[in-house]
Amino acid sequence: MGLRWIDAVLVVAYLVAILAIGLRFAHRQTTTETYFVAKRSIPAWALGLSMLATIISAVTFIAYPGAGYAGDWSLLVPGVMSVVGLGKNPLAVDEHEISAVQNVVKSGLTYQPSGFICTGQMARVERGPLRGLVGIVVATKKNCRLVISVNLLQRSVWVEIDSDSVMPVSPAGQQAAIARV
Repeated sequence: MGLRWIDAVLVVAYLVAILAIGLRFAHRQTTTETYFVAKRSIPAWALGLSMLATIISAVTFIAYPGAGYAGDWSLLVPGVMSVVGLGKNPLAVDEHEISAVQNVVKSGLTYQPSGFICTGQMARVERGPLRGLVGIVVATKKNCRLVISVNLLQRSVWVEIDSDSVMPVSPAGQQAAIARV
């Protein structure tokens, strides 16, 4: 299928328009400074958008989707660098660990991300909104913190709880909790 006459007209009209714009503004470019930095008269926001447009190239719109559909689906999700797993085999995060973190968030208690903690005294919450939750206890001056870890992601979150509401888990129970994780 060849080039139709309307396509040829549009291409020629585009080239003529670009040439006219170039000739119109060519007299303004008298030095390299006016060409490259526009005499430093462009606002910062316009420079930022220009640099962003330069960074976003055809790779973003052509290569990533192609590689994504070829097998690396993480490229199709903005912000995802990789899928959690062993080598190229994805692994699921333990449902109990996800549920525990969700319970902490829903509890209304003070919580914060923490460095990954996987060893320490295991305890079970006996009272309050987190009743039944098992985690590692870290003592503070006023209360204590219960650390909930997501082992596969190597991330933890602590929640501030009353020290009277937790009971240590026996060594046998601690081994069962570790085996479950």
